[in-house]
Amino acid sequence: MFDGKDFECVVEQIPGFIEDDIVSNFSDEEKGAVRQRVTKIVDDYEGLDSDAILILTSASKVGMFDEYATRLEQHFYEDLCYSPPPARRHPGWPGAVRAWDMLNEIYMELGVERNPVTSVEN
Repeated sequence: MFDGKDFECVVEQIPGFIEDDIVSNFSDEEKGAVRQRVTKIVDDYEGLDSDAILILTSASKVGMFDEYATRLEQHFYEDLCYSPPPARRHPGWPGAVRAWDMLNEIYMELGVERNPVTSVEN
């Protein structure tokens, strides 16, 4: 039975994870803007937030944060914002299918393996 305790622990760790694994890759002058941008993207990608975090983490480590952050932002405003968060994980929802296609493309480009727990097929 899911009691929510494990989820709360993960949610509490997200700000630290963003700080340690993404923001720390930038200069002191850039950190504030990067922190705000990551937080906005992760909030926008509710339902797919773990994917957004993994993509932004991987991109920041290879110096491509801005490129991939821009792609995530663009996809959100052009498409994903019209899909309610619960539907974003549903394989039959058209907006979810487009989002998953885009995310899979990014994962392939970055050479990152998607977490099977977050896969839409599950």
